[in-house]
Formats: sequence, C-alpha cells, structure tokens
Amino acid sequence: MSDISAALANAEEIETIPGDAEGIRSHAHKYSDMAILVTRAVQDLKIINADRERYIADSTDAMFDKSEDVVPQLEKIQGRYEVAGSELAAFAQVLADAQADARTAISTRDTNIDDVRRYQGQIAEAEDAPAPTPDDDGPTPQQQAGRLEAAAEPHVQALRDAHTLWREARQAVEDRARTAEDRLNEAMDADGLTDSTWDKFANWVSDNAGWIQALKDVLSLIATALAVLSLFFPGLLLLAAIFAGLTLLLSVTLASTGNGSWLDVALDTVALLTLGVGAAAGGLVKGVTSALRFTRSSRAAWTAAAKPGVFARLTRPVRAAFRYGDEAAKVSDDFARALPRGMPLTGRPAYLGTGNISRVWQAGGTDSAVFRAIANGTSHGAGGLVDDGLRGLGSFFSGSAAAMNWAGLGAFGIGWHDDVVNGKDWSVGDAELSLPGFRDLPGPVGDGLGSYGDWWKSVDGATVEGVGN
Repeated sequence: MSDISAALANAEEIETIPGDAEGIRSHAHKYSDMAILVTRAVQDLKIINADRERYIADSTDAMFDKSEDVVPQLEKIQGRYEVAGSELAAFAQVLADAQADARTAISTRDTNIDDVRRYQGQIAEAEDAPAPTPDDDGPTPQQQAGRLEAAAEPHVQALRDAHTLWREARQAVEDRARTAEDRLNEAMDADGLTDSTWDKFANWVSDNAGWIQALKDVLSLIATALAVLSLFFPGLLLLAAIFAGLTLLLSVTLASTGNGSWLDVALDTVALLTLGVGAAAGGLVKGVTSALRFTRSSRAAWTAAAKPGVFARLTRPVRAAFRYGDEAAKVSDDFARALPRGMPLTGRPAYLGTGNISRVWQAGGTDSAVFRAIANGTSHGAGGLVDDGLRGLGSFFSGSAAAMNWAGLGAFGIGWHDDVVNGKDWSVGDAELSLPGFRDLPGPVGDGLGSYGDWWKSVDGATVEGVGN
C-alpha cells in the first residue's frame, strides 16, 4: 500500500512544462542570421582593405584605418551571435522534447490513475476484512490483498514510469538552461567587449523581470479597479491615471529590454490616453451644464421682460437683469426636478440603490449622467439656437467621455484577458504564484479556449522584440 500511495502522490506532481519553444527557436534563428550577416560584413571589409593600395585619397585612408579597428570588434560580435543562436536553438529543442515527454507522462497518468485508486480501495478493504473461519477454504485477506496488488502493479508501474519521464524531462530543461547560460557568459567574458549603460540596465531588468512583471500586473489591476470606480467617484480618476501611467512605464521598460511585449505597451498607452481624454470630456460636460443654466436663465428673463411700447423696449435689458435671479432659481428648480432622486447637480450621486448606479454606468460618468437627465427632462428657458447648440455640444462631450472611459476599460480588459484564458505564473525570488486559466477547463470549452489562447500568445509573442537587443 505504501508503494501505491507514493506512486499516486508522485503522479499528482506531473504537470505541463511551461515555455515557448517555437518562440525561442525563432529568436535563435534571428541570432544565427545576424551572425551570418556580420560574417559577410567582416569578409567584405577584409577584401576592401586588401585593395587599399588602389585608393590614395585621404578620406579613403581614414576609412580604411577605421575599418581595421572595426573588423576585430565585428568578429567578437559575430562570435556572440553564433553562440547565442546555437545555444538557444539547442535549448529550444530540449524544451520541445521535454514538453512532449511531459504530455506523454500526463496522458499515461490520466489513463492509469483511476485504476490505481480503485485497486487501492479494494486492497484496503481486503486488509481490513475479518480472518476466515476454519471451515472457509477461500483465500485469506492477505492472499486477496496480494492478488489485488499483483493486478494493480502494471498500473502502478505506469505511474512510476510517467513520473520518472516527467522528472527527467524537467531536469533536462533545467540542465540545458544552465549550460546555455554558462556558455553565453563564457562567450561574453572571453571577447572583451564591454556593455554600454543601456546594456547594463537591460541586463538588470532581465535579472529582475520576475518582480517587475508582478509589480506591473498589480499596478494594472489597481488602475483597472480605480478606472471603474472613477465612473462613480470622479475624484479617483486622477489616481487611476497615475497608476495607469506607472503601469505604462513598466511596460515600456520590460518591452524595450526584450522582457515584455509591445502589445502590452500599446494597450497601456490606450488606457492612459483614453482615461485622460475621458476626464477632460467629463469636465467639459460639467461646463456645458453650467452654461445651460446661465443661457436658459438669461433667455427666460429676457422673455419675461417683454412689454409693448417703445420705452418698454428700451428698458427691457434693465428689467431682464432684475428678473435674472428669479428666472435662474426657476431654471435650477427645473434642473433639480429633472434629476432622479439622490442625484444632485454638483457632487456625486447618492448610490443608495441600483437606479443611479445604472444611470452613471450607462452614461460613462456622473457628470454625463447629470447632463443627460437635464437635456432630456427640462424645458424652462430652453429653445433657440444657442440652447440647441449647447445641448448638442454637451451630448458630444458626454458621448466622448463615455466612449473614452469604455475604451480605457477595454484596453485594460484586453491586457488581462490573456491571463484569464492562459493562466499566469509569477516568480519573485523564491516565491511562486500561479493563476490557472480557463483553457484548463475540461471538454470542448477548454479545447476551444486553448486554441484561442495559443493564437493570442503567438500574436502577443510576435511583439516581444527588445529595442535594446
């Protein structure tokens, strides 16, 4: 029983081996191709230098002298690219083979584990069975347990073999990764080339990419939450923009050093810009609402001051000015009556129920929700070209604010949906955290999401090309 329990426990450890073998192989080809190009450049320079006697101009002499200095440097660079290409290609092959072995181990485990568990239960029942009576000529509990163990042994051995195959595959990946790292370091130490400040920074980012990526994801999550809450509490929009800006900064840092994708940079840029535009448009909506109050109060006062006669016409502006305060109060009352309960003209609504939450959500912000209620439900002082123009302008700003807010949330959502579909692994020092993805769901749903997740990973991975590399 102890052997069966150990085999089951080991089988539970078997899992897929992460890594993008094709992506690594693609980078290996790029490095190898670059080595070939550098080799050709060196050969061309050597051929030209061999014929320098044919050229006597001072400018060509300076060029030849410079090329003599460049050739040794290019040869060293060519060596780096050759080693990088060959080592990455070898690692990619080991990773692909190990991932195939891991899939085989998982399949073997899934085929045998239920049978082993069934035999384990039957063996436990046999061992706990009472001893046979003297008249009972059937097998003893020990004999029955032995027969069950013999029957279970092929399945148990299959689990042992699957675990061994998986463990050796994982170890092969780790060993080959260390070998590649050692050979790359040897090549860089041997050629005498010194890294620039940017190279040192890029190396530091690569060494610390785990916690930088984790920090970026945390900031992105906070920015997303604040962006949603800022629809209802506008004061949080500035904080949302700050966290979005920090997220973008880390995305650029990772992408420019080859540790992140430029698609993430694009999405974070969209999120930051749209949040800013949405905030500006929301402020303009509030300004249009204030303008409506003034123009409608003025129009109502002017209309109420109308009287027949020449003198009345001459004094109409004065009487309209005196009436402005009363008409302004009527316009304010008209605005207030048009607003749903708990939604004031200034400040945030009182979210005591789902009504105002729904209105603000649909309008894309509190200011837009207030404007829409006023534009659709007030009439005192309304009418005329100016009023129609302001309402049209407010509708445009309101729609723009809503569209920008939704675009920003959409950009955050696209950035996060990859992790939701494919899962996410964070590694910070010795701490590791794994988020399972929906692609692991059983059945056709998981298969479909898995295919989509692979496609998205290829799209995202195609943008992982560091500026500094």
